[in-house]
Amino acid sequence: MAKTLYSRLLLFALFISMVPMIFVGYISYQAHKESLTKEMDQNLFLLSNNLAVEIENFISERLMDVNLLQENELLKKNNASIEDIKRELKKFVQIHTIYEGAILTDDQGIVIYDTNEGVIGKDLSKRSWFQPAIHGNIYISDIYLSPALNKPLLTLVGPITSQKGEIIGVVSPAINLNQLYKTMDQFANESKNVNLSAYAFLINRNGDYIAHPNRAKILKENFFKKNHLDLNQLEELSKNKQIFYSTTGNTVNAFTRIKPTKGFQQDWYIGVSVAKDEFYAPLKQLLIKYLILFGVMLTLIILAVIPLARSIVLPINQLVAATSDFAKGKKVKPLNLDTYQELNQLNHTFNLMTEQLKEREKQLIRSEKLKAAGELAAGFVHEIRNPITTIRGFLQIMKEEKIMQDKPYFPIIFQEIDRVNRIITDFLTFAKPNTSFHNVPTDLNQVIDEVLLLFESQMPMKNILIDKNLMPIPKTVLDPTFIKQVFINLIQNAIDAMPHGGSLTISTRYEMTNQQIEIIFQDTGIGMNKTTIEKLGTPFFTMKEKGTGLGLMISYRIIQELNGKITVDSQQGLGTTFTIHLPITNQNRKSE
Repeated sequence: MAKTLYSRLLLFALFISMVPMIFVGYISYQAHKESLTKEMDQNLFLLSNNLAVEIENFISERLMDVNLLQENELLKKNNASIEDIKRELKKFVQIHTIYEGAILTDDQGIVIYDTNEGVIGKDLSKRSWFQPAIHGNIYISDIYLSPALNKPLLTLVGPITSQKGEIIGVVSPAINLNQLYKTMDQFANESKNVNLSAYAFLINRNGDYIAHPNRAKILKENFFKKNHLDLNQLEELSKNKQIFYSTTGNTVNAFTRIKPTKGFQQDWYIGVSVAKDEFYAPLKQLLIKYLILFGVMLTLIILAVIPLARSIVLPINQLVAATSDFAKGKKVKPLNLDTYQELNQLNHTFNLMTEQLKEREKQLIRSEKLKAAGELAAGFVHEIRNPITTIRGFLQIMKEEKIMQDKPYFPIIFQEIDRVNRIITDFLTFAKPNTSFHNVPTDLNQVIDEVLLLFESQMPMKNILIDKNLMPIPKTVLDPTFIKQVFINLIQNAIDAMPHGGSLTISTRYEMTNQQIEIIFQDTGIGMNKTTIEKLGTPFFTMKEKGTGLGLMISYRIIQELNGKITVDSQQGLGTTFTIHLPITNQNRKSE
């Protein structure tokens, strides 16, 4: 049982293409077979009919010959001499070479003359052929075995009438049957010339062979007994033009009856026999042609189906491999979207899923780093602040008592101590960002306006243009103090990224489908590369000479606490865009 998609597609495609082809091929073959069989049967019957016509012509010519003898004026004379009769009969035999001789009897059956001089004076009145002739009828007997001569004979007789119309005798020319047999032999020879072992034979009403290429069978073998037939069945076969299949000789046979005529009332049937294998050789050739055609079509179908199945399965295999690699933690490239529509959707979903999972992984890593850094900050920030406070106190006393006041580095010491205090304050904010959340419905557009007032004086000095695009947005539940801190950090970073001036565009919009508010800070600063973007929000990572990296880290932490996220899009030399995504309601954080 096929278990792979490829094998199932292959089998299915072969099935749906082969079944109609087999069905159509079978119907077409049967139609051609029936047509070809009918044509071959007709050809076989045509051969038997042609042979029957030849034999009928043979019989008709013999009847004409005997009629010629009947009309001989010399033979009609009662007082004709023996010499005259002898001369006339010999002359007839010499002209008509098909005859071996001729005899003439009187009205009592006594032989008056025999050209062969073998039966002169004998009484032939008891012969079966004499009575029809003496009663005025021309008669052709059946072929029979002569007891005297021990060979097959065919008797032809006709009455001789006087000039007064009285029957005065019977004339009988002796037919040489070899002429009849030559007809059968000629047919067999012509068949051999076309590589066909067909032959013709003649049988009488009793089923005896009376003419056959194999002379040994004449009047010695019986077709009826050999093939379990009778005269009525043979007549039906001949009348309905039905082929007879001989199981004993493994032959195909067609029969035509020799038409009776005046003077010939025998039941003769001409048969044409062909070996069954040879007769149906065209059918075998037809079957072979169909099998070859079927094989060619099958090959072409397979050659067409295999690439088709591969083209269908290959993208799926790529998706399976990508899924497996992704599950093992390997790096996965985005899947192609140039396959068929359904798989394109699946690949797009997979790509989106991997991107989201990668982003979630980054967020998780960032969160873990923030957590670790927060725990670290909470542990040692107080320990640092206490000695720093003591040091500043002593320095303040020294300042008030004017000790070392004239030293140039004395003010620098105060500045650095204050900077350390600010860093410590940032650490404390980072360590416990949610300790003082007071969530209230807040208008973020108003918060942005308030924050921009803080930078109103320094923007012209730094040659930075502010462009506000604040759309109407609903209020969201959060602590305005902390969101204001995030806005300050992002604006300050934008100012630092534009040392030679530029523009800062601040936009807000409401995504109704996601029930989110987006706050966008877009500057025209120096921009960042992909590696830098990936490290944003990491504790202590900064691109500023005097920065600590805590500002963005705290911003990420605050937005995370508000169930939101920050996305970054940046190109070096073109600028950076920070987008804050915040839900309208903030139900996961409790206000104090």
